[in-house]
Amino acid sequence: MVLADGAPAEAVFAAVGLVPPRVAGFVECDGVPVPGVAVRVVGGDTDVVVETNAQGRYGATDLSPGNYTVILPDPPCAAGPPYRVISLLPGQSGVADFGG
Repeated sequence: MVLADGAPAEAVFAAVGLVPPRVAGFVECDGVPVPGVAVRVVGGDTDVVVETNAQGRYGATDLSPGNYTVILPDPPCAAGPPYRVISLLPGQSGVADFGG
């Protein structure tokens, strides 16, 4: 791309909507991350279980836009309600954290 004065310029294009939605979050008890916790993500044609890593973080990617319920089937502690409801638009990331 060249500006009117002849100077070169860079153009940056955003690919909003081309990146699939995703859900991420953490699970902790008394402020301590909990590894190895199953987190179930259900919505539309998706029903997937992911596990928290050593830092208590998890993520579910390549989702379709829509409404999702994120569930802790076996909560490691009293983390409030063991589920969260999230609505995702194209290209959007949702956060569902659990702490008790």
